[in-house]
Amino acid sequence: MRQYQTEYQMLLRALKLLLEAVALSELQDAQPRQPLQALSADLMEMYAALSGRLRVQVSRGELEIDLVLGAQIRESCDAIQDLVGRLTRGDPQEHAVAAQSSLMHRYSALLFERCCVRAMACDPV
Repeated sequence: MRQYQTEYQMLLRALKLLLEAVALSELQDAQPRQPLQALSADLMEMYAALSGRLRVQVSRGELEIDLVLGAQIRESCDAIQDLVGRLTRGDPQEHAVAAQSSLMHRYSALLFERCCVRAMACDPV
């Protein structure tokens, strides 16, 4: 469980950095390309490692976390790839803004799940 929480914190940190990078690029009116693509690839690798481990030898409570949180992480990675694609292709600004909004929604959902994970980890049931 502790290793899982460590990787989960890394994922949240990476999502936060991505959002900050996008916000900064908008302020500078630049289109980031390589850093966002590399970060997106790193997040996908992290998700694969995380979900693969959680599927093996998990208790009933951890399996519920895998199903719920795994879906949230997968959706976040999809949202990241969508946003990166829109930025690197030079899609109209409103499309990129919609993609960024979707990513921020996913990030919020992951933060909520993190609170649930912490509560379950502290629960002596």
